[in-house]
Amino acid sequence: MNDDLNPQLRQVAVALEDARRELIDVSRGNRLLHTPRSGRRTHCLEFFDINPDAVFVQLSREGKVFLFRSEEESADREVGIHSKPLAALRSRVSREVLDRRVVKFFREARIIEEEQGINILFLAFGFLKWFEDPRSEEPCWAPLILLPVLIERRQGRDPFILRARDDDLVVNVSLREKLRSISNAELPDLPETEDWLPSEYFNSVAAAVSGEARWEVDRNGLGLGFFTFSKFLMWRDLAASAWPEGGRLLAHPLVTALLGHGQGFDPAPPIVNDDEPIDRKIDTAIAVHVLDADSSQALTIEEARQGRNLVIKGPPGTGKSQTIANIIASAVYVGKSVLFVAEKTAALEVVHGRMKDAGLEALCLELHSRRATKAAVISSLDRALSVGGAVAFDPGASAGRPRFGAAVRGRRRPRDVR
Repeated sequence: MNDDLNPQLRQVAVALEDARRELIDVSRGNRLLHTPRSGRRTHCLEFFDINPDAVFVQLSREGKVFLFRSEEESADREVGIHSKPLAALRSRVSREVLDRRVVKFFREARIIEEEQGINILFLAFGFLKWFEDPRSEEPCWAPLILLPVLIERRQGRDPFILRARDDDLVVNVSLREKLRSISNAELPDLPETEDWLPSEYFNSVAAAVSGEARWEVDRNGLGLGFFTFSKFLMWRDLAASAWPEGGRLLAHPLVTALLGHGQGFDPAPPIVNDDEPIDRKIDTAIAVHVLDADSSQALTIEEARQGRNLVIKGPPGTGKSQTIANIIASAVYVGKSVLFVAEKTAALEVVHGRMKDAGLEALCLELHSRRATKAAVISSLDRALSVGGAVAFDPGASAGRPRFGAAVRGRRRPRDVR
């Protein structure tokens, strides 16, 4: 910790480090540090009799799909869908067990993505066998290259297939941090060239850990499993040293209010007293409501427009998503950028739907789940850049047309939006 910090910033730094420690799991319970590969409770569905380099190229670069084959099925049996032969990944379990596990992966991955907007299903290429201590007898197995994948099928009776997602490859960043804390080994970055192979990366890892006794790389390891990076990424982003301008994160007013002397946010006087008409306090000439708003919602939008920190509470159906859409539109109208986050994808989709109904979809860039692929982001940016020119406000506009300008009470005269 930086000894040059003043007492207040030091207190914030200590509180922030305490919060970060709760986010990172460096125990064997973290599947990124130890993936059980034997016994009754294996975490991965492993495959054998394969060439990892060939599978990697076919999945990630050629866009091919793979079927799942059980242990008892012949390795040279032709399999396919609708008479189209496909390559297969052969597991070490029976057909009954294989079907059960694939269905479990399919359902759980879909639920997690629908609820949280993230993919946690990866095909792991290669494993590092490492030990927490020179005296440890039981090894840990950590995946090295993680390829984002999805399981799907075209029709109900078709077999499941495995395909790569249009997402970036992931290196095991949790393992990198763990190795830094217990050894001199530095896990290498993935190559930046377009034609590299997993075997080449495994050679680099083997060289990096060559000084550690009993550590070795399983170059033929290939397993399908769930791995999540969300907490680690939060832990990394909350490191004050990773932010520019030194103590910028520690000195941020929101951070100091949350983690400082415990005073929290100073309460501000209400914009409008309970016995006052809101029209006398809110300038309808600058109130930008793309959706209808009642008096309480109008006050909330105005507080956000003035830069106040607030919490909005209310049961379902009271217009929270509608109010959030108005807040976003008000901020964008004056040239601000808005990052809207939510714990579950459904909340994001509701607000996005409100913006779309108001004709403002071109202002929205979706950064979650499958909508955050490179192709989807580029397409979204292209649509936004192709929208230009002034659009006149039309009180009778239908969904799909911009509707900037609904006043607190009734409609106001048309105006141009630039």
